[in-house]
Amino acid sequence: YEEVLKGLRSTKEDHVHGALIVLGELVRNTGDFMRPRYAEACEHVLKHRESSNKATRRTVVLVMPRLAVYHPQAFVKEHLGTCMK
Repeated sequence: YEEVLKGLRSTKEDHVHGALIVLGELVRNTGDFMRPRYAEACEHVLKHRESSNKATRRTVVLVMPRLAVYHPQAFVKEHLGTCMK
């Protein structure tokens, strides 16, 4: 997870894109591991939604539903409005 955060903070688009892919897999496959990291993960993903890189934007669109399914109540309360825009 720490390496994912490094990638998400990077200025290199290929690092960001890769980190988003890995984050999506962490959300999908690690169960409760992501629960305390959920809010931070959502913020990082949403930060990249307007990236100039097409692959990064596409990956954000693929990861957001995984985050929504992982913790629906928190997602609706905190991030649904932003995602709908």
